[in-house]
Amino acid sequence: MLKKVYQYFKQILVGKVCLACCQSNKKSSGLCKICEHSIYPYAVSQGCQYCGHPILGHSETKVCATCHEGDKKWDQLTICYHYQATVKQLLWQYKFHHDFASGKALADLLVRQISLLIEGGKVPKPDVLIPVPIHLKRRRQRGFNQTEYFASELSKALGVPVDNYYVERVRHEKAQAKLSRVARLKNMQDAFQMVGHQSYQHIAVVEDIITTESTMTALVEKLSESGQIQKISVWCLAKNFSKSHASSSK
Repeated sequence: MLKKVYQYFKQILVGKVCLACCQSNKKSSGLCKICEHSIYPYAVSQGCQYCGHPILGHSETKVCATCHEGDKKWDQLTICYHYQATVKQLLWQYKFHHDFASGKALADLLVRQISLLIEGGKVPKPDVLIPVPIHLKRRRQRGFNQTEYFASELSKALGVPVDNYYVERVRHEKAQAKLSRVARLKNMQDAFQMVGHQSYQHIAVVEDIITTESTMTALVEKLSESGQIQKISVWCLAKNFSKSHASSSK
């Protein structure tokens, strides 16, 4: 009941108050000038092509030491924004309080940055977009899959089709948010299953936030099993480096 009341008043005030800080707002983005400027793009050119971690100093390769020693399954990770307070707030409101105005603000940010990167030749346009799937039980609980919405908005802007049925989540694992990296990896074993038979050469997997890379690793490993896909890109809104790179091997 409280959630519905929150949503009712929030939707009434959209465009009048900032979605993130609730201060007076006149911008069409739904965010006030201060909150909008607090969300700044991640420097793709300065990060490792596999994990996005900043590469300090001069390097002839685009691969950090950790990823050079490991075995990443995807070809390129594109992180659009730094994982900071405003992004966290909007995503929390969207995913757990059904605040679709916040979801629209995040989708617009994602579309803006991916479009700029493609236009600048830093990110290649894929054949298809694959949103990270959630289990049917989780979908019933939440009511939607946020990555499908993000992928649909990207599709409209880029003219790239979305395939929501290429791969599905077959295990209803524990919520990942409070698990350690080791627990997340174990939690994701055999979590996905291929259901589509289409032949794609280059796919882009769309995700909201990447933390330990456990979800993404499990998903991309499953996508790679067909042997038909030549290139797998990963596009995410942001990445939480505080939980990922220190123990790195979604």
